[in-house]
Amino acid sequence: MCGIFGILNPALCGISSEAAKSALDLLADRGPDDHGWYQDEQVMLGHRRLSVMDLSSAGHQPIANEDESIWIVFNGEIYGFQELRAELEDRGHRFRSTADTEVILHGYEEWGRGVLDRIDGMFAFAIWDRPAGRLFLARDRLGKKPLFVARRGSGFAFSSQIRPLVSCGFVEPIISHEALREYLFSSYVNGPKTIFEGVEQVPAGSWLEVSPKGVEKSRYWSLLDASEERFPDEQERFEELLESALRTRLVSDAPMGIFLSGGLDSSVVAALCQRESEATRSSFSVGFDNPSYDERAKARRVAERIGTQHHEIVCVSADVPALAENLSRSADHLLADQSLIPLAKLAVEAKQTVKVVLTGDGGDELLAGYATYKALAIAKHYLRFVPGPARSELARLGRFLPSSGAKMARSALLGRFLDATTGGIAQAHSSWRSIWSHDEIDLLLTSQSGAYKEWESSAAYMEIGNDRSLLQQAVFTDISTWLVDSILAKVDRATMATGLEARSPLLDSRLVEFAFGSMLARDKRNVGKKPLRRLGTSLLGAELASAKKEGFQTPFADWFAGPLR
Repeated sequence: MCGIFGILNPALCGISSEAAKSALDLLADRGPDDHGWYQDEQVMLGHRRLSVMDLSSAGHQPIANEDESIWIVFNGEIYGFQELRAELEDRGHRFRSTADTEVILHGYEEWGRGVLDRIDGMFAFAIWDRPAGRLFLARDRLGKKPLFVARRGSGFAFSSQIRPLVSCGFVEPIISHEALREYLFSSYVNGPKTIFEGVEQVPAGSWLEVSPKGVEKSRYWSLLDASEERFPDEQERFEELLESALRTRLVSDAPMGIFLSGGLDSSVVAALCQRESEATRSSFSVGFDNPSYDERAKARRVAERIGTQHHEIVCVSADVPALAENLSRSADHLLADQSLIPLAKLAVEAKQTVKVVLTGDGGDELLAGYATYKALAIAKHYLRFVPGPARSELARLGRFLPSSGAKMARSALLGRFLDATTGGIAQAHSSWRSIWSHDEIDLLLTSQSGAYKEWESSAAYMEIGNDRSLLQQAVFTDISTWLVDSILAKVDRATMATGLEARSPLLDSRLVEFAFGSMLARDKRNVGKKPLRRLGTSLLGAELASAKKEGFQTPFADWFAGPLR
């Protein structure tokens, strides 16, 4: 993992080298091991390095091709790049390092934009093609790595974080009212928007090109293109793809561990990792001093079963101020996921032992494991049989239900269901996780018009996928919004704030395509993560694999009512 930053036509924007290099330094947390800089009359490229592949100086970035006419800055990992490298060498390309970065560079020389169809991994990169006067940027299929861009006159800038764009003077920090309303509604901002006007994200699975012809952008991958091919044994195919994804993610020149929550997803990943490893891996879990929220015992039982070197961390209210201040340097794209704090503490502790961790992120999106998918099925009938005025009155009464600080309290879930289903099915699905309602946000932001509906950008994905089943529409929406802009953004910020790389085998694009296209398309046999549970039973035993899903939550209600008041 690394941090990348660059400006096209900086002189025309009045951006000096000193200001740009100072801005690059703001990415030091993402890349604490090394830094590099390239500059010519048209472009500045900066890189902060976290050394994971090819730890030698040969992996230093920016990296150029043989005649130094094309340069790249890269953040991420390309899995299984060795075969592609061998093919490129057969075609006459010469490599200076053993790093995966050069494979993208030479692949671009060979195939242009087509290199994106040949690489697999998590990445954000920028390539400066000097002879063509072209800046080419791309982001991985599922948006695991961030990539922010901004235009200013004839200038163009990109960065792994927003802060450098503001710091060097390229962007004026003007708040986007639509983004602010989305943030207050759902605790994150749906891309490509960001909290600042004029700053956007390159969407997941997309490329963007700036050349003398102008700015061109397009998607190179969409989940809706996933094949619905049938397989004689879908469970066997699922396990083959997951095991393959796991093996490619075990390649690292730096020490690797596992984030183990004790839930099904991370437990299966940990069990497969330990089975495929010659040495004992380190596993890490975080818990709380509130028993209702503490899951360390579950993680401990899994660790004992699979034989990892297990580490337990306790997050308490006194940890919050320092962790929040540290995270603020990397969370400049607003995100209020409460688990960001304990995850950040887990990352700090893990970094003392390892440099790379595997996670169980993505299992719920992969196979419709969230309770919200069950709620959606109920909502479909509720919306059909209960008229609008009655739904509004029930939602109003639901706000008087007794509150509780307990995890997954039924009164809170019922109140959320009644409130979310006042509108249509798309609005309902986009509202399950809402913080404030539209009317409450109007009260908070008295100077703003309430014409913009905070759920619209998320609900639009339900419409885009309307030729699929309702379940697939919901899964597609969550993968396109909640996963990218909340779950993966949280993991990236919490780990990169301390220079730790996180890899997610369950979010391998081929596995996601198969689950979405083949496993969720026809029936309900695979909904609710049943394929993962079957695999978990064979790896961990029925008792550990069948544990009730609870979700990772924090006792912030108690903390803010007490020691953090």
